[in-house]
Amino acid sequence: MEFFCGLDVAMDEAAVCVVDDKGEVHLRTAAVTDPEALFAVLKPFLARLRRVGHEAGSLSPWLHPELLKLGLPAVCLETKHVRAAMSAQRNKTDAADALGIAHLMAPADSARATSSRKAATGCGSC
Repeated sequence: MEFFCGLDVAMDEAAVCVVDDKGEVHLRTAAVTDPEALFAVLKPFLARLRRVGHEAGSLSPWLHPELLKLGLPAVCLETKHVRAAMSAQRNKTDAADALGIAHLMAPADSARATSSRKAATGCGSC
């Protein structure tokens, strides 16, 4: 079983969601927006953690390289692609966004999410 994580990052706190390759949720929590704190939350999944997705934003130039330094398989997603992939989402909350990003990272997504993931393999702010 492989795991995929979505982060919805805010200034003080990040919503964290981990799903497996079948889409089942294994973790929904929040952590301080700090690379070490996020690493600690994800530690139980590290051996099989394949991607940690986060949306490009003002903290991305700092957070993304720090996550990579810690050995996390971080992927910075273009905001417009995340927005397009999650446009039908009814509940606009940090936890729901983290879940949506986690599903974007998993391989069993719809064709739209897969094309968004391919188009979002890097961003100008990371």
